[in-house]
Amino acid sequence: VEELERDLRQLIVRYSFLTVVHACIKCLCSLGKVATKGVASFEFLIRRFYKLLDNWCKGHSGAAEKPNLLRCLFCLGLLVRYGADLVDVMNEKEMNTEQLLSLFKHFLCSEDFDVKVRSLQALGFFFIARPEFMMEKDMGRMLEATLSSSVDSRIKMQTLRNFYDYLLDVEDKMGLEEDVNDTVNRNRQETGGAVPVAAGAGDSNICGGIIQLHWEHILDRCLDMNDQVRQAALKVVEIVLRQGLVHPMTCVPHLIALEVDQQESNSKLAHRLLMHMNEKYPSFFESRLGDGLQLSFKFIQSGAASSSQTTDAATLPSVKIKNDTSTAASAKLGVSRTYKLIRGSRVARNKFLSSVIRKFDVGTWGQSSIPFLVYCIEVLASLPLSLPDEPLYLVYAVNRIVQVRAGSIEANIKSLISDGPLGVIAKQILEVLAAERQRDSENAYNLDVVQPQKQEEHCVIDDTEGIPEDALRKLKVDCHAAVALALLLRLKRHLKIAYNLNDARCQAFSPTEPIKSGEVLSRQNVKDFSIKEIRVHNATTVRQMLEQYQAFKRLLKEDSMDYAAYTANISRKRNRISLPSGVQQTEDGNEMGSQENGHVTPVRSLRKRTVPAVNVKGGSSGEDDDVDYDGYEEYSSRGKKRKRGSMGGSRSRSKKQFVT
Repeated sequence: VEELERDLRQLIVRYSFLTVVHACIKCLCSLGKVATKGVASFEFLIRRFYKLLDNWCKGHSGAAEKPNLLRCLFCLGLLVRYGADLVDVMNEKEMNTEQLLSLFKHFLCSEDFDVKVRSLQALGFFFIARPEFMMEKDMGRMLEATLSSSVDSRIKMQTLRNFYDYLLDVEDKMGLEEDVNDTVNRNRQETGGAVPVAAGAGDSNICGGIIQLHWEHILDRCLDMNDQVRQAALKVVEIVLRQGLVHPMTCVPHLIALEVDQQESNSKLAHRLLMHMNEKYPSFFESRLGDGLQLSFKFIQSGAASSSQTTDAATLPSVKIKNDTSTAASAKLGVSRTYKLIRGSRVARNKFLSSVIRKFDVGTWGQSSIPFLVYCIEVLASLPLSLPDEPLYLVYAVNRIVQVRAGSIEANIKSLISDGPLGVIAKQILEVLAAERQRDSENAYNLDVVQPQKQEEHCVIDDTEGIPEDALRKLKVDCHAAVALALLLRLKRHLKIAYNLNDARCQAFSPTEPIKSGEVLSRQNVKDFSIKEIRVHNATTVRQMLEQYQAFKRLLKEDSMDYAAYTANISRKRNRISLPSGVQQTEDGNEMGSQENGHVTPVRSLRKRTVPAVNVKGGSSGEDDDVDYDGYEEYSSRGKKRKRGSMGGSRSRSKKQFVT
């Protein structure tokens, strides 16, 4: 024993490799607990290292002894970690646990960066032995500062490693205590003993309180700009979830965001944790998918998801895919992996799809929300849909939003641009836009004409001086809402083309009906989803707002009338119309023909298609979308019929709809 003690002491003092020093200190402390011979060497070493550090604090040592200082901090921290009980037995007034902690805190505030990192490592060793000191207010604030986004990456990584080592140590102790308690409880039960005691109850309570105190900052570091910091934070999250120290629902959005990380190790670990969480807590997992999608957008927008570690602000990949193709592909692939986890349950996938679609149904939009909506649309268009009801449910959800919001948004914008100073400027801008469209359409068929570069000829018309700020604000809000609905309409068109969905199939779909066993989904070979026809950038001028509005009007006019399921309630409130002989009205408001040879002949619905707008001012073939529609009937949201203009021959046309 004496020879072993002497060899360990020599290695600790002289050997240069810290991994060997670590093992020697651990062995010496274990020797001191089982044999009285090791206590003398332990006391000698801890006094020596403490005296050297104390002299450095008092300024008695020079800068040339910095390597010795770093070694002393490392060795003293390990001696306290493995021999904290031996320190308490020493009973020295000049050197106790509190004084050792104050010594480490002093070097943590040092201006030298290497000394600061090594003292933080020594504090991690100290907290493993005495975790209750982490609950103090001053230490809590100090640890929060080390996890701040503005500090150096080495500081953040060292703090996360301290948490990880502490949790591993707690896990090892709980495993040993569980084995001991099982043996003790078994003996007590055999002899008619007492109630079994939970293993590690006191330590786990302290551990849970410490982690919950700093949990928010640990999750923030999961989305850090540095990939190594993200990996260290993710390992802490993994062991915390394994021990059940926090509610699992709190980390679901961050794990979903890490699915789009280009660092393969981080994305794979996040996906594995999500898989286990979905198996154990499916309800928690499903309820946070929408938040995870929004956090993944922020993660990509910050530029942290890309493999480059530059600090420049990255542009949204969904807006400029050509400049950052790898990030955009990684984002779509990551969200697709998350969607595959819930695709097995129809309720779960419908809940996820509807939660994303509902993000477009908001009363007001901020300036930064349109890029997020673009991101959501591109994610929905890239989902790996393989079941027949998946694209049909997306069309179903889009129709619900458009049916409720499109009419009110269109009416609000028309009322804003029809009178006042804004109406005068809007009229001039619409004339310019109509002339540009007519010129572009003529030049498109003339190959000899060289396309001139667009000039800023509308700079005078776009002048917003003299227009009330309240009117501009309302117009901007409504145009943002129009862009959101335009994105939905563009997604709907893409889905119907890509999956060969006709209007009748969309009308007949109901989310409550069971899936037909023989029905299959076939995807057509179409071009990638594109929204270049919609102005998704921030609109600052009246012309840009009107361009957004007209894009919405064009998509709405081209949209087919395939939401009969949402007009069923309105149809019941209308006056009963005498139907021709052989025609009966179904429960959903459609009419069915007479039965011939056991088959029912379908008849077109009473809902009329919206005809193109008529240019009453003699414009170019109805291109001006801002004049009132003439010659059609529309129904208000309360189900009352309202006539908008003269309707020559409408009765004769409506009667023709009953012809089979």
